[in-house]
Amino acid sequence: MPASPRLQTIIRLTETLHLAALGVWLGAVVMAGATAGIVFGAARELDPTLATYASYDGSHADLAAGFVQNRVFLAADAVQFAAAALTLITLIARILMGLPLRRWSTGLRLAFFGLALGLVSYWLMVLGPQMQTEITAYWAAAAAGENDAAATALAAFEEHHEPARSALGAIALAVTATLGAAGFSATAGPRVEDRPPRPEANAPSLETPRLARGAR
Repeated sequence: MPASPRLQTIIRLTETLHLAALGVWLGAVVMAGATAGIVFGAARELDPTLATYASYDGSHADLAAGFVQNRVFLAADAVQFAAAALTLITLIARILMGLPLRRWSTGLRLAFFGLALGLVSYWLMVLGPQMQTEITAYWAAAAAGENDAAATALAAFEEHHEPARSALGAIALAVTATLGAAGFSATAGPRVEDRPPRPEANAPSLETPRLARGAR
């Protein structure tokens, strides 16, 4: 049975919010990764000496760039959390409004979103906080002039650098796949079995009433 015009409007609004949230989520991940190369490159060109870390004998340029980039990642994490939450809420709402769950496009949509949600949960609750603890310890040791402790904390942080890049890349791919599947699913027409039956071409036509025939 086709949805009422009001329900169709609500469905379109829900799908629009869902796709917009996925787009913002993807943009946050991509821009956070892209700014890292820009920030570190600019800091190394400037080659600053930081008064707060005067006793630290490591790279002040990398320390300054890391301090700035950490703020970027924290902002991106907040956007990721909000966008993922809105994506989940709108997807649940869409299912309650009658999203056809037996479609292959819906299956892909749910699978890719589940993967993206699992990856971002790992990033926000496991890997990200662990790296935040390590980088904070590095900054504290560097500010205190404890160069050995700073080097140890920095080494621990850098061990997780490659896994972090892989995690963010996987999140970006999963969100991209979810966005594509959601767009296809949102624009797909009703299934054949859900469409109203068409009148048969050879179906007998209704007989013209005698009164109408007599009036000719």
